[in-house]
Amino acid sequence: IEHLPPTILPFFAPILLGVYKPKFLLITTPSYTFNALFTSPNSHPSVRLRTGYSDPTCRTDRIFRHDDHKFEWTPEEFHEYCKKEAVEWGYTVDVSDIGRAQDADEWGRDTEVGGASLVAIFTRIDVVDRDAIEEKARAVVQGMLPQLQQSSSSPSTTPPSTPPQSPELFSPIAHRCLTTFIHPAHASAQQPLPLHSIGDIVKSRMEDLRESFLRVEELWYEPEVAQACGGWIELLIAAVEQYDGSVI
Repeated sequence: IEHLPPTILPFFAPILLGVYKPKFLLITTPSYTFNALFTSPNSHPSVRLRTGYSDPTCRTDRIFRHDDHKFEWTPEEFHEYCKKEAVEWGYTVDVSDIGRAQDADEWGRDTEVGGASLVAIFTRIDVVDRDAIEEKARAVVQGMLPQLQQSSSSPSTTPPSTPPQSPELFSPIAHRCLTTFIHPAHASAQQPLPLHSIGDIVKSRMEDLRESFLRVEELWYEPEVAQACGGWIELLIAAVEQYDGSVI
């Protein structure tokens, strides 16, 4: 969501959670706090700028990771946003982070900065009046459209090659499903083999590859191994730990 312009971000939650209302919605965004690991503490702004990009919206003095990021939030800011939108649109939300640094920070900041990306899992509450929530969401969206239309046609925010947006762009249009994709789980999903059998498969695969050392993720990307584990990487680790002659 960090790629959404300031004029579009307010529409994200009302439309996704209020109108489309999926049972689950997972969103991720970079953790600004993690960016501290890219430079030493108290480094000069010019040093930090060489590792990133100035806030293109000029709303903050933060240095972002990508030139197309419109914002980068701290964990507290992300949690506040997600909690507010979950309550507003009838969802529960679980916020966490992923992507911890593999190498210890020499200044001891690992615990403080957390993970590289923030994750939120929204789960729909079905006991609430979804029709009423959708009606409220549509009203919110309609109320914001004039401001979006004005900003879209403003010379200061519209590139010369982009024509002003017409009012028809924001007219209500009925949605219809164009196509549906179904991705069934593999037949072995959640049906793992015994640990010793998984160990045999790992040993056989390593012998086929003529490798005496493989990273866990390299083994996991071997379809036969992942299928033997029933989709649980934890079982791969347990199988290797218990297998005679294997060291993890």
